[in-house]
Amino acid sequence: MSADGAGLQNERTTLAWQRTALSLAGVGAFVAKQSGSMGIAAALLAVVAFVAGWMVTRADQRHRTRQGALIDGDPVVALHHVTAVAWLTTALAASSFVIVVT
Repeated sequence: MSADGAGLQNERTTLAWQRTALSLAGVGAFVAKQSGSMGIAAALLAVVAFVAGWMVTRADQRHRTRQGALIDGDPVVALHHVTAVAWLTTALAASSFVIVVT
């Protein structure tokens, strides 16, 4: 890794995860607003806020962990995080569909 670009890919990845968390929170808030039910909206907002907060916190933790691994030349793979977010996004899309259809 060159000295001028050391860690930049790690920084970009962390920022991308944070943007994903923010997008998830925004879409979750929109879906909650469209639900028409205060109970469903409150539950959905609580889940989405928790997950988005967790994603931001984990992004920061992964950033520090990956930085050390990158400096040591170790591989850095977090496929399980990508899989978890894909499932969460699918669940949010499914709940959006159910809300719109009903």
